[in-house]
Amino acid sequence: MKKVFTMLLVFLMVMSCFSNVNVQAESDISLKIGDYIEFGKYLDTPITWRVIDNNSDGILLISDKILCLKAFCAQSPNNKYGSSEFSESTLRTWLNSDAYSIDYAELSEYVPNKRNVEYNAYVGEEGFLHYFTSHEKNLINEITLDNLRTKVFMLSQNELDQYLSKSLFNQGYAYPTPEAVKNSEYVVKDTEYCDYWIREKFDAGVYIMRGRKEGSTTRQPKNGRIGVRPALYLSVTSDDISSGSGSEVSPYIIDRKDVKTPSNKEKKSKIMLRFDKKEVALNVNEIIQLKVKGASKNDKITWKSSDKLIAIVDNLGNVKGIRPGIAKIYASCRGSKVFCYVEVKEN
Repeated sequence: MKKVFTMLLVFLMVMSCFSNVNVQAESDISLKIGDYIEFGKYLDTPITWRVIDNNSDGILLISDKILCLKAFCAQSPNNKYGSSEFSESTLRTWLNSDAYSIDYAELSEYVPNKRNVEYNAYVGEEGFLHYFTSHEKNLINEITLDNLRTKVFMLSQNELDQYLSKSLFNQGYAYPTPEAVKNSEYVVKDTEYCDYWIREKFDAGVYIMRGRKEGSTTRQPKNGRIGVRPALYLSVTSDDISSGSGSEVSPYIIDRKDVKTPSNKEKKSKIMLRFDKKEVALNVNEIIQLKVKGASKNDKITWKSSDKLIAIVDNLGNVKGIRPGIAKIYASCRGSKVFCYVEVKEN
């Protein structure tokens, strides 16, 4: 009996060792340069990234394709081209925000509305990180760029040359996503390479990676015909990877984790308001009605103007221009609050 017990004990110890080896093997996923990772969402579509480096800041990723076309920075009354400093740019603000509505006017003099950018105004659009889950945002490492803590950025010229000048990354050339093409006022094709911003200024301009010609050149920051290809540093373990092999057809998929289907009660109690227009213009003494989507007929919308000396609004969303200037008209209901820029012009 003692011999049988000893043999059983040895067997269990051996099996335990094998079990530990298997767990260890499964937990050690080594990400390689060039691997594909699916992480986060933009325009309701999962984002595919490429691993381009692994250093003390984390795993460096860049989006596999150009996600959208946007101005680097809007122009302002004091800068007719827009800032060429990444730290001041409206693009940096957008990339690093998870807000439903970004109040650019509260942050700086640069507001990316239709008057201040050439094509693809993005005032009123959710921040880039808005549709990332809390878990996903926690996986992104902050780094210091231009003395500011930053999570999402564009590559510099040196980084572009160092990481993307290989055939593995198509020498840095990139296509826009179908969603980028669909949502751009400027016509591009998802079958053709597209220019995109890099984090490098030159006088009043900013360098871009050219899509149709070799090398880089500069463009005015307010140019909204240029693509955005974000980069970020990631901290990830095997526990965060739900599936995939890292290939183009089977990317590693980062588990979103805290995504949950809301209950019927939660669906009824929460709404998400949205203006039918991101910005409007009217003349002094002219009246227009703003409309919001997302509320039911029985919901009561609360309206408010940020500056009643420029524009006023009644409880039905009718806005009247008082004097030239720009004001924000707020609409709120059941915990959701949005705003629309209103520009009042002289008759």
